[in-house]
Amino acid sequence: TENISIEGVNTEVAPAAPSDLTGTKPDDITVELSWTQNSTIEDGFIIERRETGITEFIEIARTALRINDYIDSIGGAAEYFYRIKAFNENGESDYSNTLTVAGARPFITSWEIEASETITISLVRTKSYDFEYKWLKDGTVVASGRFTQNNVKTENVTTTFDEAGSYQLEINGIFPGGGFSAEKMREITQWGGIAWETLGFRGWQGNITATDAPNLSKVTSLSGIFREATNVNADQSNWDDSTITKKERAKN
Repeated sequence: TENISIEGVNTEVAPAAPSDLTGTKPDDITVELSWTQNSTIEDGFIIERRETGITEFIEIARTALRINDYIDSIGGAAEYFYRIKAFNENGESDYSNTLTVAGARPFITSWEIEASETITISLVRTKSYDFEYKWLKDGTVVASGRFTQNNVKTENVTTTFDEAGSYQLEINGIFPGGGFSAEKMREITQWGGIAWETLGFRGWQGNITATDAPNLSKVTSLSGIFREATNVNADQSNWDDSTITKKERAKN
């Protein structure tokens, strides 16, 4: 409903609802939102978001007057859901359409694990994390979780397994780098959308079968990342190393 003036009397109503909420992903952790403004009396827009596993929307931002776009950073959820509404001093509009955005493609590795064994994903003390992880056996999720860390290391991520066998680990979200078991991790089968800041697989005895390339846009050195990793023979010709200042790619 729009503001209506009758013989100089202001009816003081809320603005009309925005419409046509759309989004694009220039990379796996960024969502660029835009929408159609259907009012001339709003003071701005309220942007709300929820993610897979969460039932309630939360407000993540308010825009200024006449702004009809917003850039959001996403973490490790499988899907994100957005809606917006206009506001002014008299109230808030109805919501726009709800937009669904897929999360990032996961980093996928395969493992051979013994019964009662505990596997640790070591995190970097000075890095920020916001990721989901899933352990799967024969396609069934046997362990999962969500982890966040803001520049101060609180703990590593550990999982203990009841049964021996072959497992798959999927990591999705903001995961700048970490340490994995050189003996138990057997393959990197998909690099996914992880924006790496550091890579290191020294002494790793597995191999890379992924056909995609890692996102190295935040990495400055590849020196020695596969040192003493005697089995790695993956083709690295499709890796974009334009940000790398140290380009030595030692395999062993």
